[in-house]
Amino acid sequence: MNLVLEARDKIIKGDFIDLVPLRERYFSDVVRIRNQEKSKYYLNQRFDLTIQMQTEWYNEYLKRENDIYWVVLDKKGNVIGTERIYDITGVSCEEGSTIIDENYSMKGPYSVEVILLAMDFCFNNLRVKTVINTDRIDNKNMNSISQKIGFKLLRKIEIRGVPYNYYELTEDNYQRDKILKIIDVWKKMNINC
Repeated sequence: MNLVLEARDKIIKGDFIDLVPLRERYFSDVVRIRNQEKSKYYLNQRFDLTIQMQTEWYNEYLKRENDIYWVVLDKKGNVIGTERIYDITGVSCEEGSTIIDENYSMKGPYSVEVILLAMDFCFNNLRVKTVINTDRIDNKNMNSISQKIGFKLLRKIEIRGVPYNYYELTEDNYQRDKILKIIDVWKKMNINC
């Protein structure tokens, strides 16, 4: 079986969150989170997503063999975000659709742990050499996380008329320890996220 298709059934456990394969039971949560104003802004989503749209997207997603989509669950089982690895070629892939519910985003190291778990998966499981990421230029949090983890800015691009930073991360530049230190600070604070 294809590595990507096998991965679609894999739950990835972290200290504060788990990445759980997208299933129909999560559609209403995904729609709710993607329709938040901040999410729509940073994803450059110019419409309200519906359950029908999510269902149609999911049915097409199941036909692809180069795409993995997870929901982000906190340790209480609440859906607090999404993460996606796509355009997986065996040599490279793209990371994106990272969203953390605005009601949770500042209450824990969720975004950094999502990226850590996703990059570990890309390099260790998919064995890619390069991960591409695009962050909206004015998304200070995601640009900061991308740079801390080792993504190198290659150029600025436009997506549907909006400027984005186009980043590349290689395994040699992956600064995993920097992100682990951030997560360790949260663990030491003994915060039950």
